[in-house]
Amino acid sequence: MKMPKETEEEKQARTEQLQEALKWATEVPMQVARGAEKVAQLAVEIAETGNVNAISDAGAAALLAEVAVKAAQLNVAINAGFLHDKAAGAAALAEVADLVARTVEAAERALAVTRARMG
Repeated sequence: MKMPKETEEEKQARTEQLQEALKWATEVPMQVARGAEKVAQLAVEIAETGNVNAISDAGAAALLAEVAVKAAQLNVAINAGFLHDKAAGAAALAEVADLVARTVEAAERALAVTRARMG
């Protein structure tokens, strides 16, 4: 990061800016993870009630949601690890782990229903 770091004040300002950037860099993939979990839940609903001629789309959505949430977890983990606020980092890691678990569960359910309805 290109910021002056000659004086203590400059070093402090640089650290504060970096921490703010890391918070944002943690929040963005967290939003992706939250969205992926919603997609997986919708995939279950579509797999159960959608038109059987397009049912493979529900399975594809479930797979994509699972990959998205796992990729988001990697990004949350790398950025949360650099946060000085360890409680905030731990909270982010716990939330994203929960989102991964719920997304994977929903994706598996959606895929099972998709395959069953495909025959």
